[in-house]
This record gives sequence, C-alpha cells and structure tokens, in this order.
Amino acid sequence: MAMSNTNLQHILYISCGRNALVRDLRILKSTFTVVDCVLLDLFPQTYSVESLVHLQRISSQKAAMTTFRA
Repeated sequence: MAMSNTNLQHILYISCGRNALVRDLRILKSTFTVVDCVLLDLFPQTYSVESLVHLQRISSQKAAMTTFRA
C-alpha cells in the first residue's frame, strides 16, 4: 500500500462506513496503531454512525516486537 511508504507519522481517518473502516484498518495495522477512536452521530435521523480514528505509525523496533508476538 502506498501509505506505508510515506513519512506520515499520524493519520486521522474519518469513515461513515464500518466495512471500509475494517478493511482499511486491516491493511494499515502492520504500519500504524490505533491511538483513539470516537464515534459521531452526525445524522441522528439515520442509522449510520461516523468514526474518527487517530492512527500513529509504529516505530520499526516496536513493529518487530508486534510481528514477533503475532
């Protein structure tokens, strides 16, 4: 994935679709970790809920430890 090749240290991911959120977090989990997640009900008349996820790049040493445990 192209994002893992960047120098980004943080990502604020906004999603209104949980399927896309799960898909993308699975892709990013080898490079980024979830710091915080907030659910927002921006459209209360609907059943959907928006997600705001703060992701932080995993340091190479920590990534090696995470890979070892998995």
